[in-house]
Amino acid sequence: MEAEQQTAGEAREQYASSERRAMVLAGEIEELRTQLESAERARKAAENELHEASDRVGDLSNANSSLATQKRKLENDIQAMQVCCMAAVIRLPYYCVARQWKHATVFKINICQMFLFCTVEQ
Repeated sequence: MEAEQQTAGEAREQYASSERRAMVLAGEIEELRTQLESAERARKAAENELHEASDRVGDLSNANSSLATQKRKLENDIQAMQVCCMAAVIRLPYYCVARQWKHATVFKINICQMFLFCTVEQ
């Protein structure tokens, strides 16, 4: 009987030890499950940040392309204005001479008319 009691006592100790181990393992499993959920949330947040950053890079790339196009257009406009200004500078003396010639012609006509008016009255 003593042997049976000893065997039963050992079995109870093994059972209690197994229960403690099971409780420890259950706690570790719960802790691992919590860490896994946390890691999953962090992964999803990182994926969202990656998508947002990718979208932002696309937006900035489009804005950069648009600005480069506008810059080229403005550079072409400036070049056209410079050509126009150079042409105007080249033509300016001609216009000044032509204007003076016109004034001289008008003055000559006025003198001729005055001369004619004066000779007609006399």
